[in-house]
Amino acid sequence: MARRKSKKPPLPIPLRPSAVPTSNASLATTTTTPTTPHPPPKRPKLSTQKLISTYHTLNKRLSHALTTNNMALATLIRTEMSALGGLNAYQRASLKGGSERQGLGASGTWLVSHLPRTPMTLLDIGAVSGTTYAKYSFITPTYIDLHPQHPNILQQDFMARPIPPPESRFDILCLSLVLNFVPSPRDRGALLVRTREHTTENGLLYIVLPSPCVLNSRYMTHERFIEVLRCVGFGIVEFKFAKRVAFYLFRRCGGGVKGIGKIECAPGKGRNNFCVVVDG
Repeated sequence: MARRKSKKPPLPIPLRPSAVPTSNASLATTTTTPTTPHPPPKRPKLSTQKLISTYHTLNKRLSHALTTNNMALATLIRTEMSALGGLNAYQRASLKGGSERQGLGASGTWLVSHLPRTPMTLLDIGAVSGTTYAKYSFITPTYIDLHPQHPNILQQDFMARPIPPPESRFDILCLSLVLNFVPSPRDRGALLVRTREHTTENGLLYIVLPSPCVLNSRYMTHERFIEVLRCVGFGIVEFKFAKRVAFYLFRRCGGGVKGIGKIECAPGKGRNNFCVVVDG
C-alpha cells in the first residue's frame, strides 16, 4: 500500500514594513507640517475724506465717553483710532485733503510767508514730519510727538513738558491739526494756556484746524475762536480758510488768562460740537 505524502505547512508571508503592527504610542505619533504664520492684519485703506470723517466720528464718541466717565468704551475707541494709524494718519489725511498740494499746511509755507527773516526758534507739537522746516535756515525747529514717525521727532507729551525759563522759550509754537484732536473742551483750553507759557514775549502761535470746527459748530465760530485766543493772551495776526482747513497765526500779547465758557453760537441740525473752554 502506497504511503500518502504529507503536505508541508505553508511558509509564513513576511509583512510589509507598512503593515507591521506598531505600539499605541507610535500610532498616536503623527508628522505635522510646520505652518506659515499669518501676516498681521493690514490697516483698512480708506479714502482721504472717509478717513477724516471716521476720525471725527471716533473723536466725538471718545469725547462723550470721557464726559460720561465710560473708560472701557474710551479704551475701545482709542484702539479703533490706533488701528487707523493714530493722530499722524489723521493729520496727513487732513492736510492732503485740504491744502498740502498748494504748498500749505504741513509744508509750513503759509506760516513762513508771514515770518521775518530773522533767527527764530520753533516748537512743532504733534509733528507729522521731522523735516517740515528744514529748508528754512533762519528757523531752529524742535519737533515733538507722543508717537514719533521720524528720527528728528522727540517722543514727548507737551502737557508734561517742563515750563522753560524765559530765555529758553520759543519764538513760535505750532499746533497743526492737534487742538481738535484733544477730546474735551477744557483740555483744549488747558493746551492753549500752556502754549502761552512756552512762548517768548511777542511770540507766535500757529494753529491749523479743520474748517468745520469754526464754520459749522454749534459752540464755535471764527469770531468766537479769536475771542477764545484773546482770553488766553493771544491776538490775531493773520488767518486763511483753505478747502478743508483753516490757518490761524496769533501773537502773544499782554494781560493774564481770562476764563471763557461754552455758549451756543450757531444752533441748528447738522452741526458739530467743537468747543474750547478756558478756566480763568
